[in-house]
Amino acid sequence: MRKLLVICSAFAVVTLASIHAGEQKIKEKKTDIVNINGDWTAVYVEMDGKAVDLKKFTNVKIKDNVVTCQHEGNLHTYHMEFGPNHAIRCTEGNVPITQSIEKRTAHAHHGVYIASHNYLCLNLNKGMDKRSTTAAEPRAPGKAPGFKGKGLGPVGADLVIVLRRTGAAIAGN
Repeated sequence: MRKLLVICSAFAVVTLASIHAGEQKIKEKKTDIVNINGDWTAVYVEMDGKAVDLKKFTNVKIKDNVVTCQHEGNLHTYHMEFGPNHAIRCTEGNVPITQSIEKRTAHAHHGVYIASHNYLCLNLNKGMDKRSTTAAEPRAPGKAPGFKGKGLGPVGADLVIVLRRTGAAIAGN
């Protein structure tokens, strides 16, 4: 009986050690950063729940996380900050610093992104993101923060943009 207890204990220790090593490998996994520099074509743009005429959203260029584009004939510049869990913050670069903080934050957006070599999708809400991107939220094992359970569906955003790298073939063509 004592040998069985020792063998079971040793097995449990080895199993727990291998599980811990597997968790370390997952945490240490490094993903490749997608190069988004270049010219982009708007495939779909939606503002405040309404589709935008793509002819009014042109000349999209990204260089070093700065986006420039023409919207309704006006040049706009946005600085993008990428955070963990596909979080993104965008602030408009053309806003004078002399404006009040309320007016400047009206030109800020936050949300999530999906990036690939040929596509960049943004789902943004107006205003500054009040959440910290550095502090980890304490949570129960296996429970993701913000997930409340059944009955919840997708929530829309103030600004949705789907970009395709200029010159990239459309899937299926």
